Amino acid sequence: AIAPPDASSTACAAIAQSLRSLSLRGCGRLHRALPMLVGPKLRHLRAGWLHEGEEDRDWNEWVRVFPPQMFNAICGRAPDLVTLRVPGYARLSQQSTPDEIPGILRDYQDIAHVAAFSKLRRLDLCCAQLLSDVAVSAIARGCRRLRSLNIRCCSELTDVTLHAISQHLGESLVHINLSCCDFSDRAIRRLVSSCRNLKTLDLCYCSQLGAAFLRFLCGDPALA
Repeated sequence: AIAPPDASSTACAAIAQSLRSLSLRGCGRLHRALPMLVGPKLRHLRAGWLHEGEEDRDWNEWVRVFPPQMFNAICGRAPDLVTLRVPGYARLSQQSTPDEIPGILRDYQDIAHVAAFSKLRRLDLCCAQLLSDVAVSAIARGCRRLRSLNIRCCSELTDVTLHAISQHLGESLVHINLSCCDFSDRAIRRLVSSCRNLKTLDLCYCSQLGAAFLRFLCGDPALA
């Protein structure tokens, strides 16, 4: 026999049917229930941490607040999202066991499901530990209306990511945060040249950039 749903699950399902905006930022205990709180009318979803530099964060506890296959679940329940912010999406810690690693890797691959949000305008994946070029490239191809993208401190990303953004988001992208990443001068130049509607470009702590790149920016008439 199938057990009847408990009262909390029923309440979550009812709320999910009417919500248009949901913010769970900093609410670690609520993240596990996130898929149940997402419904077809939802347009703006904000999860993850409140501040990157929270001194009292227990990292080993934080990496366990996100439910498995979270992005896939959100995609199936709220296909018309316009805003998706999940800063601090972290699943790996020093206490992660070998048995947990395959599931953690699948969860990072799962981020590619964001590509199904064809109406997405704003995406924040700041500090997503193992975010890959494959996932961001898929998102760039699928989310052609994206105006704002934050991939700050995503250390696994390479120039492949910027090439995909340049190729697919040149007409839509207005704001991008690339700080604390290791992209090359050449790849960022291509991005700037391709995304002609850029208004905000965050390159803090991008160590490969120097005086030659600054001269390039100053000489680009589109940035005047």
